[in-house]
Amino acid sequence: MVRRKDKMAVPVSNLLAKELVKQLSVSDFVKHEPNRNDPLQFAWVFKTSDGQTYYIKFVFTDNCHKVIFISFHLDY
Repeated sequence: MVRRKDKMAVPVSNLLAKELVKQLSVSDFVKHEPNRNDPLQFAWVFKTSDGQTYYIKFVFTDNCHKVIFISFHLDY
């Protein structure tokens, strides 16, 4: 996990991130959009709740064998 540069950013621990990802479901899906860094790739956006709401955005790489999280933070 990389710390966000935004002053309001609240880091999510690795342990919490892993637990939230394990619990993701189709009902948490919000949208997909072209990845700003690679227009041939889609970014997938989810919002899930574990007492608080988390914004999670990721892309699939390596022929869909790897997931890279672009954003993972509390949703305000």
